[in-house]
Amino acid sequence: MDNILFKIQGAGHYGLGHLNRSLNIAKFFKAGLTGINCFFLINNNEFIAKKIKSENFHFEYDCHDLISVIKKFKITKVIFDQYDEIEADVSYVKNIDPKITACALDYFKTDNKHIDLVINLVNRHKFEIAFSGHTEYHEGFQFVTLNHNFLKFRLKNISNSSLKNRILVTFGGSDPQNFTEFVINLISTSNLDLSRYHLTIVITSIMNSEDKLKSLISKINCRCSIIKDAKNMAEIINESMIGICSGGTTMYEFSMLGVPAIVLPQNENEILGALKFSLFGSIKVIERQNTSFSKEIIHNIQLLLSDKHLWSCLSKAGREAIDGLGALRICNILQGASKK
Repeated sequence: MDNILFKIQGAGHYGLGHLNRSLNIAKFFKAGLTGINCFFLINNNEFIAKKIKSENFHFEYDCHDLISVIKKFKITKVIFDQYDEIEADVSYVKNIDPKITACALDYFKTDNKHIDLVINLVNRHKFEIAFSGHTEYHEGFQFVTLNHNFLKFRLKNISNSSLKNRILVTFGGSDPQNFTEFVINLISTSNLDLSRYHLTIVITSIMNSEDKLKSLISKINCRCSIIKDAKNMAEIINESMIGICSGGTTMYEFSMLGVPAIVLPQNENEILGALKFSLFGSIKVIERQNTSFSKEIIHNIQLLLSDKHLWSCLSKAGREAIDGLGALRICNILQGASKK
């Protein structure tokens, strides 16, 4: 029997990437492996709690002591998926019970001798990562974890751009830089002819921009719609011609379904990840510090809508870069770690 505890932080400046990744891994365990139970220890946020509860996983708020939660559910493995410092927690867990496997996703403190397993998408250091002691290390975009619904739509994805007319703007769960409003305002004041297209904006209940967005889309010369707390993101992306998004999970979702995306990273971590992922040739990355930031966004929207050859190249590159099996790979590695 393996009891796994996911310790995560989400919403606010964290976004929802950590939550969604850990949920996807937990759902793979739940769907395919007997004898494995998953629990969550989360920051005090109603939206996160509601989402975990909807997937029928038990959770505790992190106001509870980590060790008491571990003892309560007889945890055998702890997975840390958060940006905050975890060194003290890992050391504490190991001192209480050295047999507990300590794992971390997107973790870069190579001098942590207590961590057993680390899985990263990219290396944020300028030097090659080499963890101390016994730590098992894995790295690469093959570990991108997406909702299983994206696998279903990938198999029936329509690759002909002429059959799609949706421009999708979505900046994740919290959009800390308020890029949604910025991009829609930019489009509303541009000379883009979008009369043949459907502009779709996806937001969440965490955001407070719905009224302002409704005002802005009234000035745009195309069909527009706002979707709040979308339950079918795979379907929405699959029906899109291009996307405009952040440099987190949504960037990979667009690529997996062959939808070229204009990526506006929200922070330094997203900049690094997006630039490295852009080497696959499936996205266009525009950094905010770019002096022609606004012009580049409009230029790339027009380019992707008009250049069918470019669209096809980016679409193909995206599908080849992300296969949607990252969660399964991580589950297999975690199973192996528990046997060591």
